[in-house]
Amino acid sequence: MANKYVNNVRIGERSLLCSDTFLIPKGEICEFVLNVTEDGRDLSFPIRIFFDDTNGSNQSVSFKPDPATSSMRMTLHNWNNTLGSALKEFYPIVSIEGKIFIEMLMLNRRLGELNELVIQFWRRELEE
Repeated sequence: MANKYVNNVRIGERSLLCSDTFLIPKGEICEFVLNVTEDGRDLSFPIRIFFDDTNGSNQSVSFKPDPATSSMRMTLHNWNNTLGSALKEFYPIVSIEGKIFIEMLMLNRRLGELNELVIQFWRRELEE
């Protein structure tokens, strides 16, 4: 496990939970669990990432529950640009009691048959 050399990263009112890079061969599925601790509670969000290059040229992201695996299925549609595809703004994925929001930023480059996916998860809290 790598040491964490950078701490307390912030963009505006958001704080970085984690930033990871995954190398995912074309046609493969990347699975992970996002763990968040809130008020002493450990919350787990299983996520499965799929790439879909079959529906035209519009780039998009879709989420839907995957009951068979008790996870969230995130599909990246047409994220196959060799120069890169990215979310242009924070994308909300989890709301915890309407007060805390988990958002993400992503960048993908398709190099031949390999995806290089950089994904960041950010925490934003509403002030009371």
